[in-house]
This record gives sequence, C-alpha cells and structure tokens, in this order.
Amino acid sequence: MIATHVILGLTPVREYAVRRDILVGVKAPEFSIFDKSGKNLQYRIESKYLGLHKIELVSYPSKQVVGRLNSKVTWFLYEATFEILNSQTQQWTTGSINQKLQILNHKSVIEWNGRRILMEHNIPSLTTRFLDDQRGGQLVAEYKVSLASVFWATKYSLQIFSSDLPDALFIFGLSARDYIITKNSKNKRNQIV
Repeated sequence: MIATHVILGLTPVREYAVRRDILVGVKAPEFSIFDKSGKNLQYRIESKYLGLHKIELVSYPSKQVVGRLNSKVTWFLYEATFEILNSQTQQWTTGSINQKLQILNHKSVIEWNGRRILMEHNIPSLTTRFLDDQRGGQLVAEYKVSLASVFWATKYSLQIFSSDLPDALFIFGLSARDYIITKNSKNKRNQIV
C-alpha cells in the first residue's frame, strides 16, 4: 500500500529535542530525550555492550525502564522486537520493527498492540514520518534531523501528533533508523579501507 497523507497545520501533542551521545564506540548509540525546550530530561536510551542493537528506554526523573528493544541477527535488513510498559496497568506489550527493501528510500513497518505504523524516509529529506496504515496513512509523528547534525553530534526534533500511541514507539523507531544509518556508514568506511 502506498500511504498518502495531507499535512494541514497539524499541532503536535508532544514535542521532544533528541540528542545522540557523541561517544558511540562498541555499543549501540545512546540518546538523551528532552522536552521541547531542550532543558528537561524526559527519557534516556541506554545500550548494552553487544554487537546488536539492544537498548532500554528509561523515563526521567523516576529512572524507571519503560521500554526494551532487541534487534535480531539478519542477513540484510533490520529487524527488532520491543516491549513497552503501560504505566497504568504495569503490563508489557510487545511489538516489532521490520525494515522493508527499498532502492532509494527507507521504509519500516512497526507493529504494536494491533496497530501497524509505517515509518518512511524519502531521500534526500531530513524528515522521517510515522503513518498509521490502518487510518489511511494519517500522520501520527515525525522527526527531523537538525542540519547542524550533518557536521557534528546528531540532533533530532520529534513531534508526536497522536495521543493514543506511546512515545516509546516513536523513540524506538528513531533509534532503529539511526542505528541502520550508523551501521551502514561504518560498513561503507570498512569497505574503503
């Protein structure tokens, strides 16, 4: 299905300033997720020292783990499973992220709690959009890479337009896409050497 959507002055219900840590090394990239002002820490993505993308989403100031993501070993495309904690019921709900083969663009499918969200990025855009596949491609969130990120530490602005999906879903999508880009750029550098 090709998602079509109209963006007419949507107002975000939540906005975050996301900064990737500069030091990456042997583990998956870690992130600090701040409120819109960029001053108040809301979440942290913390990773494990493994070759795979294994992260935890920690809510601040409580420092409670509210999500976990584990990538799978695959031949070519990114695949991961994740779980998100419902703070009211204290129950975990599982989901998955699966990258789809695209020649020039990026597309992944996020499935969670009976919902199917498409994550699409068109080259050379700096914006990645999350579209609700079951609601005619309705825009539910998007993030933009800061232009300064091309030259220095990666920064994103994340806007969420839906109140019925958890923040963790979009944060995991952002982290997965960043991981794919980081992994691909490392592979290209290794081929040159």
